[in-house]
Amino acid sequence: MQILPLEQIYAEGFIKYEPLFNKDFLCIPYKGKFFCIEKQKLSVTEQKLLLTLYPNVAPLYELERKFWYQVLFKHTRLSEKDAGEYRIIQVQFKRMDDSIYHSWIQTMETILPNLVDCLFVSSNQALLIDKRTENYYQKEELHGLFTALDDDFATFTQIFVGAFYPSEVDFTKIYREESRLFQEMLVENPKKYLSLSDCVLYLATSQDLTNYESLKELGKIFFAEEGMKEVIHALWKNQANVSSTAKDLFMHRNTLLYKMEKFQQRFDLNLKELNDLLMVYLISNLKF
Repeated sequence: MQILPLEQIYAEGFIKYEPLFNKDFLCIPYKGKFFCIEKQKLSVTEQKLLLTLYPNVAPLYELERKFWYQVLFKHTRLSEKDAGEYRIIQVQFKRMDDSIYHSWIQTMETILPNLVDCLFVSSNQALLIDKRTENYYQKEELHGLFTALDDDFATFTQIFVGAFYPSEVDFTKIYREESRLFQEMLVENPKKYLSLSDCVLYLATSQDLTNYESLKELGKIFFAEEGMKEVIHALWKNQANVSSTAKDLFMHRNTLLYKMEKFQQRFDLNLKELNDLLMVYLISNLKF
């Protein structure tokens, strides 16, 4: 049986990136966004059914009071005291049982020492705001961590680990782009664990990268070091062959390896891996 999308069933409704805080509207989490409709357009039974099918673990008014909700949904900018780099880890649950909601959050606060906030935007989606430190969890470590958590809590999660961005950026724009990409990838490539470089082929073949402000912001960071763009282009030309690249650049092989290792430590991107290299190469060709 084919289930019609809510926007087709209720043509009077509309989809927003953030919930609508209006007592006259029913607003429910839907496809990574929020579906809103006037309550008077629905019967009491329909309202109860929709809230059952698309519940919020935490009341929406609690979300609105959180500072990072304002940052991710309302374009609130970080102040100088919040200077640093932050990433958004999106966690998609098949279903979060209310009985483990608080203990799951407490566990995250324990195992992610640099966790700034945890927002449950629906019963099956959490947003973790992680601040970068010298010894941050890299992608492979996070993969193992969430696999173990699923075992402990008898849950099944799918994860999208966003890139680190400096505190000066508009995180609402960043979240919208990464959220849209995650929801699209859940259909295109429903893996348990995704990062930006896992989406590179999808981005390269079906998206206009010039529309992604997040990628342009990454370009500013990746290529702040003089000469790094030339290194990336030479690596791509030689398909990550270190010896051939060093020869093209008239650079000692160990010097090139040092640059690559430094880049990996800084950005968690292994330039010997073609997916990671392709993503950085594509970004290098953008105007930023």
